[in-house]
Amino acid sequence: MPRPLGEAPLWNGPYIGLMTVNLLSALNFNMVATSLPKYLVHIGASLTIAGVVAGSFSIMALLIRPLSGAAADRLNPKRLCMLGFVLTCAACLGYAFSSSIPSILVFRILHGAGFGITTTVSIALLIPHVPSERLGEGIGYYGLGQIIAQAVGPGVGVMLSDSYGYHAMFLAVCAVACLATVLMGLFPYKPRERTSGAGEGVKLGDLVSREAVPYALLGGLFSLTNGIVMTFILIYGGKKGIANIDLFFTVNAVMLFAIRPLSGKLVDRRGLGIVLYPALAATVASMILLGVADSLWIVLAAAVLKAVGQGSGQPALQAECIDRAGPGRSGVASSTFYIGADICQGLGPALGGAVSANFGFETMFFLCGGIIALAMIVILTCGKLGRSVV
Repeated sequence: MPRPLGEAPLWNGPYIGLMTVNLLSALNFNMVATSLPKYLVHIGASLTIAGVVAGSFSIMALLIRPLSGAAADRLNPKRLCMLGFVLTCAACLGYAFSSSIPSILVFRILHGAGFGITTTVSIALLIPHVPSERLGEGIGYYGLGQIIAQAVGPGVGVMLSDSYGYHAMFLAVCAVACLATVLMGLFPYKPRERTSGAGEGVKLGDLVSREAVPYALLGGLFSLTNGIVMTFILIYGGKKGIANIDLFFTVNAVMLFAIRPLSGKLVDRRGLGIVLYPALAATVASMILLGVADSLWIVLAAAVLKAVGQGSGQPALQAECIDRAGPGRSGVASSTFYIGADICQGLGPALGGAVSANFGFETMFFLCGGIIALAMIVILTCGKLGRSVV
């Protein structure tokens, strides 16, 4: 819903500190996400198996998030976040010393658990430092760390694995997670008063915010494309003979960097609907372009359109989830939003691997675009849902 834009200060020490931790967390994720499928194929995995292993990360994050959100609203979120980073460090260290698909699967699941905890709980730490009337803008800026990581992470991961080997790359990723753990330990968190019901049993409403579910599912559509593109874009480029296809991530990130803060301000002033429908349409167009791509220029045009969609749609939907859940429930609102993202990002690589293995990468991208187009048609024509998002 539209909110008046006030003049309350946004930039403060804790906010900037959490942005830095978020940058390191996202760098860890992006370095692994694009290189791990290539490593799995390198050691003999099929495209389908590589997709399943990659997707297991998001499935585990999906399972851990509801508990993390409830715990963040009831317990000490700083300690929970540090626990998540410790699990991430252990998982990345495990990648470095694993050479079998089953062992990598185990550490991928552990990595998903750590990531699910840190990304959910960090939002609960962030929200008290963001003025309520600037929620969309605050979340938009907070996500800039993810964009920077998306720009440099895949390239750094590929460079390290090509120059020094996969094991050295995984050790570097582990070092990034260790640094995030140290910085989180230095975060100046003052334990808050225990919320009412903190000693009671956990109810369904403590795990999932019913008000936020429609927005979380819509947000998951952007993660569907993200999971498929991050998992298969490098392999797709090699098959099509498109050199330097990793520039997709750089162009995509530059556009995201410009769009996210602007879209956050627009949502604060005008509401969700003004950005949601154009975001979905741009994402459909990007998938079509990837499906027909035969040159780097078409791929980069798809990167621009994907950034327009993801950069405006996802932060707007995340802010709406938190706003709908209400005060004191930022943890469960955050976990609910990420549930949609994890479902789609987890299933995306697995389904994408099966579709691409049997029908080709082009069909995979067209199918992804078709799913989003269908969802856009549904929310435009379904009266109740359509009114709820404009």
